[in-house]
Amino acid sequence: KMSAAITEYKPLTLETMTPDQVQLFKSYICKDATKSELLLFLMYVNNLQLDPFIKDIYFIKYGSAAPTIVVGINGFRKVAARSGQHAGTERGVMRDNDGKLIGAYAKVYRKDWVQPASTEILLEEYNTGQGQWRKMPASMAMKTAEVAALRMAFPELSGVYSEEEMEQAKVKDVGPQGDIIKQELEKAMEKKE
Repeated sequence: KMSAAITEYKPLTLETMTPDQVQLFKSYICKDATKSELLLFLMYVNNLQLDPFIKDIYFIKYGSAAPTIVVGINGFRKVAARSGQHAGTERGVMRDNDGKLIGAYAKVYRKDWVQPASTEILLEEYNTGQGQWRKMPASMAMKTAEVAALRMAFPELSGVYSEEEMEQAKVKDVGPQGDIIKQELEKAMEKKE
């Protein structure tokens, strides 16, 4: 007979890490982070109780730009499951009359709600035509819709975004170093696959 041991969450702090662990964390998880940025990231990690070592949550920083904290789809799902109120998720694609992919939908059910949190996203608003959006647009659209519905159903997720959402934001808001940022973002996203 197997038993699942539930371990108590232990916050990750600079005070509980050795200097070597802090350096390892800064080298691999929060590359190029200032102390303030590292503390901010740890605040997100601890508030959401997500594990950066298994890619529930990411720290992304390019040069001297402000960092972006991104939660992976499994991080969103973990927060919802941990609430004890998640009762399931339904998602799918939307196609026009000719069968062309035009978007995706998702519904997130809560045990304490009569109606699900429901959302639809249009492909044209998110599809960058690059990276995973080029390779798997239906999958990316469904993930984006699911994340939006999870965020709607679980307010503790407000203010955090997924890789799929941030990829399009980076491409649209690039500024003078746009090509470099786009290339680095594509490399980072492909490494995470």
